[in-house]
Amino acid sequence: MKASILFKQYVWLVDTIQRCKRITLADLNERWLRTELSEGRPLSRTTFNRHRNEVEEIFGITIGCDADNRYYIVNSNLLRTDTVQQWMLSTLTVSNIVGEARNLHDRILLESIPTEGELLRQIVEAMQRGVLINITYRRYGSTTDASWTIAPYCIKLFRRRWYLVGIIRSTGFQPVNYGDTGTLPVSLEPSTEIKDWHRRFHSVPHRKNKALQSITFRLYDSLPKEVIEEIKLKLDIKKEDPTRNSKQYQRLQQKIAEYEDAGYGQCFLRDERIAAIMQDTLKHFDGERYQLICWCIMPNHVHVLIEVNEGWSLSRIMHGWRSYTANEANRILGRTGKFWMEEYYDRYIRDDNHLQNTINYILNNPANAGLDEWPWVGDRSTGFQPVLQAGGLFPGSTGSQPVLQAGSLYPITLSFDRITSLSLTDEPFTVDPDFDAEAFFSEYFGVMTDDRIPLQRIVLRAFGNERFALRDLPLHPSQQLVEDNGEYVDFELFLRPTSDFLAHILSRGRWVKVISPESIAQRISEMHQEAL
Repeated sequence: MKASILFKQYVWLVDTIQRCKRITLADLNERWLRTELSEGRPLSRTTFNRHRNEVEEIFGITIGCDADNRYYIVNSNLLRTDTVQQWMLSTLTVSNIVGEARNLHDRILLESIPTEGELLRQIVEAMQRGVLINITYRRYGSTTDASWTIAPYCIKLFRRRWYLVGIIRSTGFQPVNYGDTGTLPVSLEPSTEIKDWHRRFHSVPHRKNKALQSITFRLYDSLPKEVIEEIKLKLDIKKEDPTRNSKQYQRLQQKIAEYEDAGYGQCFLRDERIAAIMQDTLKHFDGERYQLICWCIMPNHVHVLIEVNEGWSLSRIMHGWRSYTANEANRILGRTGKFWMEEYYDRYIRDDNHLQNTINYILNNPANAGLDEWPWVGDRSTGFQPVLQAGGLFPGSTGSQPVLQAGSLYPITLSFDRITSLSLTDEPFTVDPDFDAEAFFSEYFGVMTDDRIPLQRIVLRAFGNERFALRDLPLHPSQQLVEDNGEYVDFELFLRPTSDFLAHILSRGRWVKVISPESIAQRISEMHQEAL
């Protein structure tokens, strides 16, 4: 049999099993005999098993069999949206369907997919070989070219354009919008603060012979179990790491912190009565049990930096804080039961640089989460000040941009069609082991990325036919239905709203409105006015 026919059969087999979820060989044969691929001959068990082996060899997709002799895709995660396997199979499936209807070719209209053949081949080759590439690029509106030597990390197809995410080494300059995406270079490598987030160090240089500790503790419902499991699935974490020292565990805690800032749960600490009790409790034993350096009481979690006094342990301090505040909060709220999550996270401060980074993180947490003029944050008034200002963090803001540090590494996103020349070098590079292409884009819509924009819970209200369009074609994997009253439908999403997202919402006109947060709704309103 011709190789092309066999390949079409493999594609049909995977597509059919994936759509049916689980199917017996008999049911599979019924569908098979209705296709031109069968040529009227049933699919024998021997042929089916041979096809299963070839599918795994070619696509890496495993077809398993359960106790009821029903076949299913074992690693179906490979077929979720935006994976290479899903794109290939979808394209080949469409090719199979259209190919069987040759008499209708003049009545089947398709969108063209940019091949960018030679550029795509060269960049993929550089990624496979792990070598740097020299690129000359001309952004829209510019009359001159810019040139860089780039480490090609990943490529993405979005709205009929190919994009390259590469890493450049800064020579020290003021950032500008290099790519058509408007992406600002930001550090891909986690900062010391983030990379070592919630990690215990057993050999720590003490400050004044005492250890400074940063602690994070959360409300019991600040992160539902299913959300944590989803994060673990994305990070491929199969079990807990009791040492808390693995890179996966550190990334898990970073993601958890970002989702907390998006406002999960009932957020009891938004109630100023309860936030005030929490703040007073932190201050009450300052100087006696510990030295309180700085703190931040967020709607569903708390960050504290302290220097523990001799004779006191962190566990005793934590028990005092949480026991008293839980009882008082439940009394005010007229409720009973769990208030705080049992587990908390602490880390020792290693040096002065780590100390300043930690203080900046805590004091800036409200601004970075979109909480303007948040009152429940403070320090010992010893000169520590936030180094970031909220004005430069939000879409459409006019805050000043930071100057990039010479020698630092920054990601940059470039559109293939603006690359004027490209050549491979012989200089090797190693992909950061912490880099995950899917995770890199997982909190965004489109190709623009800017981690200075906070992860936010966004509620969209859709009217008319857009109610059904958004339901059938979600904008983001996090999208969930909140309310459907017949006249409109509310959806919630958790993402960082870059201009790609804002432009898409703007394009839907009056049929999609941003309900929350107010800052995004206001920005969309301003963009509508500017378009008049």
